[in-house]
Amino acid sequence: MERAKPADIYGAGDSPQWRRGVAIAVNWLLGTLERRLAAVEGYRATPFVNLAAAPSGPVEGQTYYDTALHKVRTWDGTAWQDHF
Repeated sequence: MERAKPADIYGAGDSPQWRRGVAIAVNWLLGTLERRLAAVEGYRATPFVNLAAAPSGPVEGQTYYDTALHKVRTWDGTAWQDHF
């Protein structure tokens, strides 16, 4: 039994022009998402919250960037551990 191609399943072409069109559409969608996220108040491109001091009452695995120490820190359940 011959395996179905994506073009057969989705009715899509398999030409370079079709692939280029898909790449353009995906890039446009991702760019739109990035612009929408950037418009949200408080959105940061960094994965960590920037704080000048350790948060009180942390939970295990909580991570933040300490702007006073210039270090990424994670609470291990008993103490803050520096990543570098």
